[in-house]
Amino acid sequence: MIDAGMPGFSDYISEVGKKANPSAKPKAIVLTHAYFDHIDSLEGLLKMWVIPV
Repeated sequence: MIDAGMPGFSDYISEVGKKANPSAKPKAIVLTHAYFDHIDSLEGLLKMWVIPV
């Protein structure tokens, strides 16, 4: 997965992924830079998925 998205979007990101492929999860999250609109859902995503960043 590239970047983690805006604040508060971790559930939305997860749901969209489940719709695309219910049994899949990202293998890792790659952060391109540390602006809020690219990292602020990271904490929520890491609570759902145990994957490297």
